[in-house]
Amino acid sequence: MRIGIARDEAFGFYYIDDLEALRAAGAELVPFDTLRDAALPAVDGLFIGGGFPEELAARLAANRAIRSELRERIEAGLPVYAECGGLMYLARSIRWHGERHDMVGAIPADVVMHDRAVGRGYVRLEETDAFPWPGGPLATVRGHEFHHSGLENAAPGLRYAYRVVRGHGIDGSRDGIVHRNVLASYAHLRSVGGNRWPATLRPVRPRRRGRPPRAPHPHRVLLMITVTPAAAHQILIAAEQAGMEEPLLRIAARYDDDTDELEIGMGFDDRREQDEEIRSEGVILLVSPPSRASLEGTVLDYVETAPEEFRFVFGRAPRHED
Repeated sequence: MRIGIARDEAFGFYYIDDLEALRAAGAELVPFDTLRDAALPAVDGLFIGGGFPEELAARLAANRAIRSELRERIEAGLPVYAECGGLMYLARSIRWHGERHDMVGAIPADVVMHDRAVGRGYVRLEETDAFPWPGGPLATVRGHEFHHSGLENAAPGLRYAYRVVRGHGIDGSRDGIVHRNVLASYAHLRSVGGNRWPATLRPVRPRRRGRPPRAPHPHRVLLMITVTPAAAHQILIAAEQAGMEEPLLRIAARYDDDTDELEIGMGFDDRREQDEEIRSEGVILLVSPPSRASLEGTVLDYVETAPEEFRFVFGRAPRHED
C-alpha cells in the first residue's frame, strides 16, 4: 500500500519513529507538496501532519488544483489521516489577521486563529463508537496538542472518534472528526508506550472493486430527494448560525466496498459546476454526478438520539417506476 505524506513548508511535523512504524506495517511513503504539486500522487491513502498552514494560507489557497482534487478524492472515499495542521487544511477556510482563505473544504467547518493557545500539553482520549480503524479498541489514547486555532460553523451531526479525558481537542470534550474515510484531530499521536496507531491504520489500503452504484431508471430525469420538515428545521437553524446566505447542503454517497453498504456524507458547501440542485422544505441540496444514482429516491430525516442530541438519517422512499 502507498501512503501519501504532505511534506513542504506548510506541513512538516512528523515523528521519524511513526514514519518508520508505518513502513514496518507495510506502507510505502510517497511525499507530495500541497503548495506546488498540481495533482496528488497515485496512493491508497494520505497522512497530513502538523505544521503552520495559517502562515502559508494564501499559497495553499492559490493551489486550487490539488485542493479540488483532494476534496473530490475524499468524497469518493480516499482514506486520510490528518493531525492539527492537516485538520486545518481539510476545513473550509482559515481566518487569521482579518484575512480568510479557502482550504480543501472536505471538513464542514471553518478555522479561526486566536492570539493565545487553545490547546496545549498532553492529552488523554477515549475512543467512541465512531472510531474508524479496526484492530481492537485502545482503552486510552495518549498524545499531545499545541494549537492556537479553533473550529467555527461546524456542520450539525458531525461524528467524533474521541472523547477528551484530558486536554482540549476540538471543543473541550471531543476530538477526531470522522467524515467519510477521514480522521482529523488536533491530537498528535505517537507510536510509543503501547500506542500502536500506525499498525491500526487499516483503512489506508488498496480497496477492492465493489458493486457499482445502481443506475437510475432510464425514464427518470429529475433526481428526487425528500427532506422531512423536522430535518429541514434543524438544517435551516444550523445554516443561519453558520451565517450562510442560502442553506446549501452538499450530499455525497458511495458504496463501501468492504461492507457493501451505502455511505452518505453531508455538510454545508458552496455551489460547484455540474452540481444538481434539489429544493425541499426550504433546503437546497447539492449533488454531484458521481453521487446521483446512489441517492435517487432517498429521504433525509432527523432523529433525536438523546436530549439535545440528534443525527440525520437517510431512508429509501417508496419507488414508483414509470
